[in-house]
Amino acid sequence: MGEVLSLVSWRAVAFQLAFGLRDSTRADDGPMTNFIFSRRDLQPCIDRLSKVLDASQISDLVKRLNAQDKNRLPAMWELVLIDALARVADLRHEVALPSGRKPDFEVTFRPSSSETLVVVGDVITVSDAGLDEQNPIQVLFEEGPRIARRVGLNPDHLGYRVDGDWTGRHGDQRVKLQLPAKGRLIEVVNGPVKAWLVSIRSQGLTKATYEYNQDGKKFTIEYDQAQRYHSGSYTSYNVAASIEKNPLYKALKAKRDQLNGAPEGSIRLIIVCDGDCAVLGAGPLSTSYSNYSAKQIASHFLNKSSAIDAVLLVTVDAERTSFMSETEYKLRFNLEVAEKIVAGGAISKNTKLLNQLLLQTAHHVPAPHQMPINAARRCRDSEVSRSQNGAYKMEAHRFSVSARGLLDLLSGTISSEKYHAEQPWEEGRIGNIFKIMKDEGRSISSARIEPMKAADDDWITFEFGEPDPAAVAFVATKDDKPKV
Repeated sequence: MGEVLSLVSWRAVAFQLAFGLRDSTRADDGPMTNFIFSRRDLQPCIDRLSKVLDASQISDLVKRLNAQDKNRLPAMWELVLIDALARVADLRHEVALPSGRKPDFEVTFRPSSSETLVVVGDVITVSDAGLDEQNPIQVLFEEGPRIARRVGLNPDHLGYRVDGDWTGRHGDQRVKLQLPAKGRLIEVVNGPVKAWLVSIRSQGLTKATYEYNQDGKKFTIEYDQAQRYHSGSYTSYNVAASIEKNPLYKALKAKRDQLNGAPEGSIRLIIVCDGDCAVLGAGPLSTSYSNYSAKQIASHFLNKSSAIDAVLLVTVDAERTSFMSETEYKLRFNLEVAEKIVAGGAISKNTKLLNQLLLQTAHHVPAPHQMPINAARRCRDSEVSRSQNGAYKMEAHRFSVSARGLLDLLSGTISSEKYHAEQPWEEGRIGNIFKIMKDEGRSISSARIEPMKAADDDWITFEFGEPDPAAVAFVATKDDKPKV
């Protein structure tokens, strides 16, 4: 477990606490889970909560976790946070308030015999899905390479440029990319753009440009054989140029009345989790002259809402470490508390207890293994986590491969051709170690299972001994002793 770091700062309107924690995962292990957290960490959360929630509640949560749709990532966040809260406080789930609303949790926190805090709240997940639908840049980045490969071109030679329009007055602006609607864009890419790519192939061109300019929509695609990597540039459309017209504020506003009727004296808390939201991922202090940070948006919401006392922002940070060889993933928590529960310029007793509760809760959240942007896609694309087939470790006569990948092969889940196609020897990175050892007459002397750092798979490590008489021709032994 990583150390929890706390930072307290005062502002005119709110109290803020930020803390980050957790372990790291190596880039060479790779993110295998289709969630932010490993599935091997999520199942124990389910097991623990089954003793807290009733059967129908845990069944509904598991159903959402298993469904390959947009509700899967929110269910994951709800699971890990409610489980973590339940491990440090007495928790009740979906207990109806007098208003009829059923918040996700009501926790009673008793750090000592003389102190008690009741917190009622909801866990929500925010994404840029709506903005992505309005600005379908991924159609170019995904469909373009697919069609290029189909017509026999290297997609690494493609580059895109899309500009955006700023609308509205300063402080209340939005960005809209100059792209046609998604359906129309798909038609263009599969029609005129495909024809342009075919012409490049048939004419043997090394450089060409496609320009689209209709009805105020325009974009450019360039093909250049001198370009080594697939590239693109576009105006950032998911920044918060308006403090209210953004996904985070809209999600908070939708929950404004959710906690009406909470017990008197309790703190009403909204926990906002990152489901691929650029404003959340950018960090609490990430702002510019024209954009607002998640912290500013949450504070603004609390100033305008008397029905919510605090907002906890939860996301994941990725940091490259020594020589770019490893990636560290860390959870980041930022708490905004409304001024109304901060008494007389000093932190109120309830605010101190809330900080204590959340710090302890954070220690029980699993270690993240990938960013929300990747998990959001993988949750929809795959039912379970992929194996690490193709990864390897090598040392002298010791060689490690994916245990799940090997099981897929032996069980017939994947063909021998597919298994070998994903191995490093097929890509020319190394020789086929098993063939090399066999050609040398060496047999497997031992095999053992080792856990991978980024979980959801294991290494199966084979050790090879000296040449085996059962596998090689007999040889004459040289006797170096002098003959008498």
